[in-house]
Amino acid sequence: MFSMRKSVIIFFAIYAQTTCIITAQRIGNSNLPSSTTTTTTEPIILLNESIPVKCGSYNKIAGSIHNQQSSRTPRIIGGQDALIEEFPWHGSLQKLRLLFPLPIPDWHHICGASIINEHYLLTAAHCVDGLINSWWPGQLRVVLGTDRWRYTLFQRNIQMIPVAKIIIHPEWNSRRAQNDIALIRTTKPIVFNQRVRPICLPKIKDYELNNGQSVTVAGYGFTTDNLVFNFLPDRLKAVRIPVVRMDNCRQTYNISRIPITNRMICAGVTTYGRCSGAMRGDSGSALISYMDDNDRRAIHTGIVSFSLPCRMYGAPDVYTRTSSYIEWIDNVINDRKEK
Repeated sequence: MFSMRKSVIIFFAIYAQTTCIITAQRIGNSNLPSSTTTTTTEPIILLNESIPVKCGSYNKIAGSIHNQQSSRTPRIIGGQDALIEEFPWHGSLQKLRLLFPLPIPDWHHICGASIINEHYLLTAAHCVDGLINSWWPGQLRVVLGTDRWRYTLFQRNIQMIPVAKIIIHPEWNSRRAQNDIALIRTTKPIVFNQRVRPICLPKIKDYELNNGQSVTVAGYGFTTDNLVFNFLPDRLKAVRIPVVRMDNCRQTYNISRIPITNRMICAGVTTYGRCSGAMRGDSGSALISYMDDNDRRAIHTGIVSFSLPCRMYGAPDVYTRTSSYIEWIDNVINDRKEK
């Protein structure tokens, strides 16, 4: 009787604490900039409300990091808070775990993933390599339509969809970090709306970026490479970084003995010992470039893969080059070869 009463008291204490946190978060959201919807003319996908939408479209927000000159002040070193309307293709891949001694079910963020159509998301192979033979139905899910991965039970109009299948590239090599790409299939179709949209894939296999070109990455990764004073943030963060020359990147990574190939992209910057780029927890998220059109639609250019400790080596991050795998993605999605 005593243990049961104690468990009930603990449960209500946790519930009250969580409710307070959610209330504070909602109050904090009121200080964020307002958004205006992007209008499109060339229908690719129809939303539930029959609103035509193009891949890679996002809501135009004052001071958005997508803009060439953003006026919004960064709140963390190397990045800034972002709204899901700015990155509606971004999803959180989560795994169910039990917190003992109660036990309490808890969903934990593993990696980022990007919506490419109503059934598939793109992520990194190293995110799901250890899970492919060890998870059971209902243990993995993707959370869409929110810029806060925690406390999803208290959020409205978000989608929490179980994972049906994981498809890792057949030539994925974990020791050499080669072909770090995977697809996630959902158990039911993703419903597109203003906060959930697909990102564009490169149209050509040899899609290239210019050295120094500005690209964007968003995710829920750690905000610093300090191993002691660090935490996984609740809110989505984003940062703009330059593309790094491949020869410079190869020279930096010689110490790691990991070959930097043409199927990879290097991006990131170190200024006065401060690093800007992807961190742990951002893996699987998209490196974004932009179309030369009026809407500046987003293109899925790379996948966050790996890096050396920036504070120690000043190394850029390495991304899987999406354009090198367009044929494989197309074959898997259209079921044209053995998965």
